[in-house]
Amino acid sequence: VVLDLRGRAVTAVTGRVLAPSEAAAHNTAEQPSAVAPTELALGEVSEGSLTITLPPHSFATVSLTLESID
Repeated sequence: VVLDLRGRAVTAVTGRVLAPSEAAAHNTAEQPSAVAPTELALGEVSEGSLTITLPPHSFATVSLTLESID
């Protein structure tokens, strides 16, 4: 996934990913944390874009802190 960030200065990037070990994985009463969010490894913003590689069958959130506009 490539995020186009041209036009704003990014000061911080964080992310979390929910990525099961297999497509049919799910939480149960016996294993309530079988599928749980973890920190998402993110690179640096380079030339106005951020490239993120996601695992199969995953869901991710990315939070950007942008430099304020005066």
